[in-house]
Amino acid sequence: MLSIAIVATVLASIVCAQQPSAVALTPSTDWYGFDGNWSAVKFQIGSQQQSVSVLVSTSLSEFWAVGSGGCLAKEPLCSSARGNIFSVADSKSWDSLGAWQLGLDYLDYGGNGDYGLDTLSTTTLSGKSMTMKDIITASFNSTDYYLGYLGLGITKGSFGNEIAESPLTQAVKTYGWIPSYSYGYTAGAYYKGTSGTPCSVTLGGYDASRFVMHNQEFSLDPSDGLPHALVRGIEVTVGQDKALPGGWDNRTRILSNMSTSFSAMIDSSTPYLWLPDVICDQFAAAFNLTYNTTFDLYTLTDEQYTAFKAGASSYSFTFSLTSHDNNDDFGRPLQTPGVVNITVTAAAFAQALRYPFMDEAIKYGEPAVPYFPLRRGSNFTNTFIIGRSFLQEAYLITKYDTGVFSIHQAVFPEDSQTLNITEIKQPNNSPYPPPAAQVDGRGLTTAQMAGIVAGVVTACLILLIAWYCIRRRKRANAAARAIEEGKDTASTILPEAPRSPMARFFFKMMGKNKARRPSPHEIMGSTSQPVEVAADANNAVYELPAQIGPAELDGDDSKSIQEQADFATETSHTLSTPPENQLDLPPAEKSMPDVSPVATYRADDVELSASASSPSSPTSPISPIGCDSMPSNHGSLPSPMTSPQGDWTNRILRLEQLWTANAETRFHHQRRPPAESVKFFEYGIINPPTPGDHVSTGANLSEDAN
Repeated sequence: MLSIAIVATVLASIVCAQQPSAVALTPSTDWYGFDGNWSAVKFQIGSQQQSVSVLVSTSLSEFWAVGSGGCLAKEPLCSSARGNIFSVADSKSWDSLGAWQLGLDYLDYGGNGDYGLDTLSTTTLSGKSMTMKDIITASFNSTDYYLGYLGLGITKGSFGNEIAESPLTQAVKTYGWIPSYSYGYTAGAYYKGTSGTPCSVTLGGYDASRFVMHNQEFSLDPSDGLPHALVRGIEVTVGQDKALPGGWDNRTRILSNMSTSFSAMIDSSTPYLWLPDVICDQFAAAFNLTYNTTFDLYTLTDEQYTAFKAGASSYSFTFSLTSHDNNDDFGRPLQTPGVVNITVTAAAFAQALRYPFMDEAIKYGEPAVPYFPLRRGSNFTNTFIIGRSFLQEAYLITKYDTGVFSIHQAVFPEDSQTLNITEIKQPNNSPYPPPAAQVDGRGLTTAQMAGIVAGVVTACLILLIAWYCIRRRKRANAAARAIEEGKDTASTILPEAPRSPMARFFFKMMGKNKARRPSPHEIMGSTSQPVEVAADANNAVYELPAQIGPAELDGDDSKSIQEQADFATETSHTLSTPPENQLDLPPAEKSMPDVSPVATYRADDVELSASASSPSSPTSPISPIGCDSMPSNHGSLPSPMTSPQGDWTNRILRLEQLWTANAETRFHHQRRPPAESVKFFEYGIINPPTPGDHVSTGANLSEDAN
């Protein structure tokens, strides 16, 4: 029982030590993309731990990876450029769900994916390993999406009869890695720092070192549960060191105002700004952009691209945002309470298109095409989107538990590995399940922990039962030996009150089932002990007659031989001369040694004492065998021998009868129970006789008798 308690304590301490906490995912050191330079995060997928680098999608609720058909054998650089390939055939843990259409249809992208459930693993920036099984995964070969995605949504997916949870949901609900349904994310910027600042993805919290804090929160759109913001205004400012472009009246130009405000989804799945046509026209006019119908994008000249790369020294864009349900104006829409202003430098919009963009619209070996990531939303979708290029300099915090999100100005520390992680706790009124209890860093769940505890407890019980059985067998063997050794002793065991099997088990467990063995008491020899002995034939002890030696007779042979045995008469008689033939005498009984530890009166002592001290009394007729009675005032016992045959009547009391009486005296002295519950035959002291047979009273006495 102590071992079980120790194991339970250790497991409890492990569980307590592994509480859910916010985790920062490890970004890749490389930059990816055929439509820009983007930072990715690293994962291992499948039973073979195939390494892949994927982008972050704030709208998807799935994990996507480029399949083995995404690259041809003749393109050796393709795999590394696309973040490595995931081969479904090489994963033994893959559980296929079939082919389904990929889920970003509002971007007007096509393609199907081979969907299934598989194991997803990663190592956080703090060195903690995370492994989650049965993650909904799509393997795709299309080049519409150049890299895979880690979806940060929590929408359930229905695949026929299979309902799949998102990776973020499983991280909370199933595995308990993180404390809430929340995340913090910024896309990173390749143009910041000496070698770029990678993305920051924190699950269950945020990295406070990567943004400027404020208290304004927006509501998630109830239609899809995703972050949507009302874009009240967009304005661009020329850098202080740059001359005003042609057609500008001042250093700030309005590209959008409250009259052209629109609600847009904040989605990192796409790098573009998907804006209304009227606003796209304002951008084109301000920067003299050219719309390329082949790419459906605004391209840049080399001079424009270089100017935009200068960053804040050239242009900076300010987006004025509020919650999508905040339509207050008050005449000053950009100063209304709840407005958040995010400034993005022009370098965030200086991107380049590369092979194999748009189904190899740019051929292999052709130079990259610089472009401004702006698309006319009306040409493709009814959804306006603020994409990944904006999130290079903005930090998004989403809290699904409370249905809110917030947009912050991103900052770029010199050391991006320096973290300031803050957890987001799940509120009590959250509509989502609480985090599951963790066990250890290898991802043991509550069910696995219960199985371990059950196994340990079972093993301890087996050991306990084995120990009990061995202990019981040893006690039984010891008791058997004690019985064999103590058959000739007069000690006994007091019977205990009967117990139920359950009571006996608990008494055995607690060591309270030891038999009480009283020590034998020696009866004082100076006093006589009253003993009640049954006078029926069942308690009779029989012996075969044995010859006795010749008795010494006096010279007077005038007396009968019968008179020499009468010691209880009034006067002494002289013994007559024995007959010449000793065979004419009646056979004498065989003598038996006195083995009783209790002081007894021997027959001859009693008779001699009677003849010496008792007053004279008339004698009764005697039988030729022996005396017919003994005085009761000498402590002697009435003979227990009662034979159904006449020639056994009034036999003299022998030594074994006294031994039997003494044994009964010991039982009586030890407060034995009534005769019906304690029997001589049950304890092996007296065997039931058969009239007329030779019966011994015990093993030792039988040997002496023979």
